[in-house]
Amino acid sequence: MEGTRGRAAAAALLAAGLAAAGCCGLQRGSPIGNRDTPEAAFAFVRDAFREDRTGDQVDSLHQRFQERQGISSTRYALARGLRPGLFRKAADLLGAARLVSVEYARIDTRKGPADPPRLKDAAKLRLAVPGGEGVFILVDEPVWTLYTDDEETGPLWDYLPGVDRAVRIEGGKVVVDLHGDLGVLPKDGARVRRIEIHHDWQLFDIESLKGFEEFLGQVKEAADQGRGGEAPQ
Repeated sequence: MEGTRGRAAAAALLAAGLAAAGCCGLQRGSPIGNRDTPEAAFAFVRDAFREDRTGDQVDSLHQRFQERQGISSTRYALARGLRPGLFRKAADLLGAARLVSVEYARIDTRKGPADPPRLKDAAKLRLAVPGGEGVFILVDEPVWTLYTDDEETGPLWDYLPGVDRAVRIEGGKVVVDLHGDLGVLPKDGARVRRIEIHHDWQLFDIESLKGFEEFLGQVKEAADQGRGGEAPQ
């Protein structure tokens, strides 16, 4: 048990160090508390492009969106090195974008028709950009993080099915209902120091935001060229 805990803790510390340094050449801040609302998430990704925080850019893309676009952190970093001008153009586009309205909905984020339904809170952000408009569709992937006095394990986290179901007010009382298997268990007798619960709105899809759609396609193209050893065009 101690050996397993030690390896897990070392892996967690390594991951934390890579994130702080900017894994794969990507620069990151912290999304925790900065993507709590759809409006905040849009401001977060817009600032990430303006400040060239490429890690925060790709981390703002929902995992399903990354899979559909054929983008990963490694491929994103490769494209950034080959075609920095693409990213400056995207930063200009988002910098000029104006948030017109937010419409809330529930959407199914399952991978395929054979999977069980996975309904998530979603928001459609209608954006006005020079020469037109478009829509960002965001999905909320809330997380809870557990902090204990066992420094070896570090923070422990898991996804929530929904914040409103996990923490709610009933009959004048606050009800907290958190269930999840922790990948690493703190030592016996460890005490809980605090629990943080955060919404995390991530980009799940795009509707007709032409300049940004082109940007993502060119990122994939540049990464493919880089992997094949071709010179960037």
